[in-house]
Amino acid sequence: MLTKVLKEIAAGELKSKEEICKKLSLSESMLEGIMDQLIQMGYIEQTNGELSCDCSGCTGSCHCSNIKMNMWTISQKGKSILNK
Repeated sequence: MLTKVLKEIAAGELKSKEEICKKLSLSESMLEGIMDQLIQMGYIEQTNGELSCDCSGCTGSCHCSNIKMNMWTISQKGKSILNK
């Protein structure tokens, strides 16, 4: 299951934890545990990200301005596992 979660993160698409849970039939707590393991093993790294609005002259009323989120990236070690 670790490899399946790693592949989902590596797919490069912006996905929520809920989407990954649904696709892999996992509970959110199980996914959290797997992601913690992947971090501890050095396969993924957590970063804080921010999306900014592309709206011209946005007032923020569209709720897309400066959305903060946790994001995960695949480390070199993680990439080497996926390439095997």
